[in-house]
Parts: sequence; C-alpha cells; structure tokens
Amino acid sequence: MTTMAVADERPRNGAGGGASRELAPSPPWKSTTLRRRTPASPYPLKSLGKVGKRPERSRIPAFPTRWRSTMNTPNSSQLRVIDAVTAQDGAPFFHLEGPSGTCWISGSDPQKSKRETIDLIDRRTGAHLYTTRTYNEFLDLLQNTLPERDVLVAYQPGWTGDAFVVGDGRIIGEGIEIVTFDPIEKFSPAGTLEDWQVAIDPFIANQPLPFFVCALALAGPVYRFFEDSIFPPQVELVGEPRSGKSTLGILAASTGAGRAHGIGGAESWNMTQNGYELLRRLHRDHFLVLDEAEGSGQHGAARRDFAQSIVFQGATSTSKVRYTDEGSAPPISMPVLSTTNTPLRDVLRGASSNVIDAATSRMPSIRVVRSEEAVGLPVLDRLPTGYTDLEAAVRGLRGAVGNAYATALPAFVDYLVERLSAEGDALQERIRLEMGRTRDRLRRTAADGDSRHRDMLAAVEVTATLAQEAGVLLQVWGSPAQIVDVVHQEIVAYGRSTSVRPEDEYRRFWRYVAEQRKRQRVGSLHVAYLPSERFPEGCPIMIDPDEAKAYVEPDHFNRTFPGAFAFLRRMRDAGRLLVNDSEAHRLQIHAPSAMKRLGFGRVFAIRLDEKDARRVLTRRFQQRR
Repeated sequence: MTTMAVADERPRNGAGGGASRELAPSPPWKSTTLRRRTPASPYPLKSLGKVGKRPERSRIPAFPTRWRSTMNTPNSSQLRVIDAVTAQDGAPFFHLEGPSGTCWISGSDPQKSKRETIDLIDRRTGAHLYTTRTYNEFLDLLQNTLPERDVLVAYQPGWTGDAFVVGDGRIIGEGIEIVTFDPIEKFSPAGTLEDWQVAIDPFIANQPLPFFVCALALAGPVYRFFEDSIFPPQVELVGEPRSGKSTLGILAASTGAGRAHGIGGAESWNMTQNGYELLRRLHRDHFLVLDEAEGSGQHGAARRDFAQSIVFQGATSTSKVRYTDEGSAPPISMPVLSTTNTPLRDVLRGASSNVIDAATSRMPSIRVVRSEEAVGLPVLDRLPTGYTDLEAAVRGLRGAVGNAYATALPAFVDYLVERLSAEGDALQERIRLEMGRTRDRLRRTAADGDSRHRDMLAAVEVTATLAQEAGVLLQVWGSPAQIVDVVHQEIVAYGRSTSVRPEDEYRRFWRYVAEQRKRQRVGSLHVAYLPSERFPEGCPIMIDPDEAKAYVEPDHFNRTFPGAFAFLRRMRDAGRLLVNDSEAHRLQIHAPSAMKRLGFGRVFAIRLDEKDARRVLTRRFQQRR
C-alpha cells in the first residue's frame, strides 16, 4: 500500500509546524487531490486545539491594517453627553454632542427604534453608529449618565404648560427646553402679519364667510380655555363645483400654514383612518383644512363608514390609543374645515337616524353659492373694489394668500401667552362668561337650533373678539356678533332644508339698527336734525316713524352689514324692501325730499314693524348724543 507524507501547516500549541503525518489511502470514489487549508485573513491563526474546533472569531480583526488605517469615520467615542434631564412625564432625555452638531434623544428611543435613533444621531451630530460595538458603546454612555434636573418637553405642536410650540418648531413663551418633533415645513411663515392683512383686506371686510373661516382657524389655541363639554369646532362647506369652497379653505389655512401639496396649506381627504390620526397630531392646537371629500377614493358604504369615523374622531380631544403606547397621550384638539360637493347627511344615508343626527350635530353644514343665487351664503357677498365678476375676485383671493401666510396664528398665540401670564385663570373665566352670553343670544334668535352648533359658533365669536383685541383681525372687517348671526341663520335653515326665514332676517336688521344707534349713526326724520362731526352730511340711517320705514345709505350699509346683498334680496322677495318696478334689480330708490336736503341720493328703504317704528318716537331713542 502506498503512503504519502505531507507537512501540516497548522501550528500546534503556538509553535511553528513542520511535523509530518501519514494519510490513509483515499477510497476509489474520492479524488486524491489534496486541498490546502488557508487562513480566511492575512493574519496567522492561533492554535485550534482539537482538530475541527472553530477559531476564536472575536480575536480576528474585522479589517486588515492597511484598510483600518485609512478609516477615520466618527463613532460613538466622539459622542458625549452635555446635559441630562427629566421630562414632565418622568422620561429621561440626553443632550448629545458630536463632530458636527447636537441633538436631544429620549432614554427609551434606542431600545424602541434602533434604526431611527441611528439615523437621528447621524443627521444631527455626524456620529456614525453602524456597528454593534459602536452602538453598544453608545448605550453604555447613556447607562452611566444620570439626569440632573426637570424640564418641559414638547412632544407635539401646540400647548405644553403655559408655552406654545408652533408647527415649525418655534417656541412662544417660556419653560419649554426640548422639542422632539421635526419642524413641519407648511407652518413656516412667509411675509409679515401686515402683509397678510393688506393682501386679504379687500376680500374679508364685512364678508360673512371669509371672516368666519378666518376666525374659525384661530380657535385652535383658544380651545384649552373652553369648557370641557364643548367639542372641537368642525364645519363643512357644501356647494357646487367652482363655487369657491376650496378658496375659502386656503384663506382659512393661511392664518397658520402655507403652500403644501398644491392646495395652499390644506390637506387632502385621500387618506386612511390612521393617516387622519397622524394629521391630528401634526395639527394639534392649530387648524386643519380637508379639501374635497369626494377625493377620499372610497364609495358607497366604505365612504359612509369612513366619513362617520372621521367626524366622530375629530369631535373628541383624545388621541387614538395603541397597544404599545405607554401612559396617556396629550389631548388633541383643533378646528376642522371640510369642503365637499355632497353634504354629510347625504353621505351618511343608509346609517341609522341617530348616527346621522349625532354626526351632523358635530359637523354642521354651510351652503356656499354664487352671488346670484338666493339660497345659501355666497363666497363673497359683494365684489371687492377693482373686480368686475366673481370668478376674477375668487382668483384674486387665492393669489392674495400665496405670498403671505402663517403669520396670523403665531401673532395671536403670542397675545394669548401674554394675557395668560398677566391674568392667569381670569382669562379663562372671561372667555367662558362671554361664550355663555353668546349662546343665550343665539338661543333667543333661533330656539330650534342645535345646542352643539351654538357652542361652536360661540367659540368662533369669542375667538374673533380676542383676535380683534390682539390686532390680528382688524376691527374694520366687521362685527363678530353680526357675522356669527348670519352663519347661525344659514346653519339653522340648512337643518330645516329651507332658506333663511324673512322674519329672522328682519330681526337681525333691527338688532343692527340698535347697534348703529349706540354709535350715533341713526337719525329720525320726525325730529330736528343737527349734523355731527362724524357725519356732517347726515346720519347714514334715517327712520321715518310715521311711515314705518328705514332709509339706509347704500355704501355705509354694504360696509357695515354682513351679508347685505343676500339680505336685501330676501327682503325684496318678502315685500319689505321698497323698490321701483322698473328698477327692481337695483334694490334702491330715490331718497325722500327731507333726506335729499341732507345730501342723500339713492337709498335702501325697508319697511319696519309698527312697534319698532314707535320706538323711534321715544325720548330714549331720540337722545343720540
């Protein structure tokens, strides 16, 4: 039998090898070609001990020396903790500093989301934790650091304590030291507050719907002061295509947001239910516009169930709870404005009547129509100066907010933070008292209205009043009470599936006369008239108690009475507005001779109830000065 002697190249017990051994003859079915055992790396292997034992891999360098010398990447050894604190919920936070920057991380982040933690540290500090060794060194660094003080941490936009974090990360107020969410680009401002006010001034002054949606958009930061029983405001604008609904949504969104997804700060209905929960977290204490409900991509029963879920989910201030969530999440509240061609009650058709009533009470509908239509509220009650048709005016409004946005809401929050710091709980008491008065007034004007609708409208009116005090919404843009009355009548009328009742409109006009009388703008043709410094040519409103008529100067009425054009058409159809048969479309008549001597030309003439006309003869009414 033939034998072969080969040198064993493996060292034994640390000594160099050279000993020989004999090999058994190979079976005929196997190849007799010998294979050399070569190391897997250029470094010599240590003793394997027994034959077949695997080498100690932990002692084998990962890279050759010639490669390692060229690697100079930052690792965990270049990270250091410069501060360690405890949040208001007990969670530890560490302030890390690396080669190119700093960042805050929570003590639970490395274990919950390793990939996101590595990415965050890489982007903000420049330190790379790509290997297990470097990541474990980073964990040891956190393990050996103890928090030293307590701070406020903002996990989401909105209120945290008595300070407010805007969606782009700006902090208004004092106390917040850490903001954990990434800045949201749509909340970054463009221009100044004055630029925004000048841009929208021609389109919002005494225009019911534009003023209302802007006041609604500012109600998010005020919601924390409302009573616990009040739902976050939700409204849907219903109308035919090209009626201006989306333009109103863009105008409202411009108070706190700007360009996003091509719809000017608004969001699309094309989302899932979990996607809506994410939008709620991102818009907490801000404002959310959902544009075109028909774009949800769902139909039939699926769309009905989805819309029902969205409405009820938005009507609560609690967030969706997941199994992995620890502790309670901060409350989420924000006003929501939705635009749609199909009203909510038609979308929910097929559900029980109780579900439909509950959903529509949480999200009332407002009809948006073109100016020439009689039922509903027009997107613009009258054409702004310089525009000849509604379509051009709507395009002008959309372009006006394209270069100035996201400045009104931060300015309003800054005012609230100052008031809260100066007054404390007194601010909340005042807001709740004003809301109670507004609800009582709305109940008297329309007793058959929904109480939740009155709560929503009271919240909007109080917000508008505060915004005017802050200088965000200008005083010359209109009276919040009058504009809310207009919207309330439309919501109630839509609930009845009818147009606004003429008697309700007349009572609104008489309340307007009483308000103007307090400002010395109402005169009587029954008594001697003396011009005032404010109106040297005569009071803009003159009442003839003998004929039971009120004469109103057109320019003043259009500037100060919300929804003037729609009101005059309703009064004409009800027989209360005096018009010439040949000029019925003008809605004006020539002023009486007594008023012509005071400089009046054409006026609006409205028939009064006899009991209201007799009030003009009272001494209290005549004592204007």
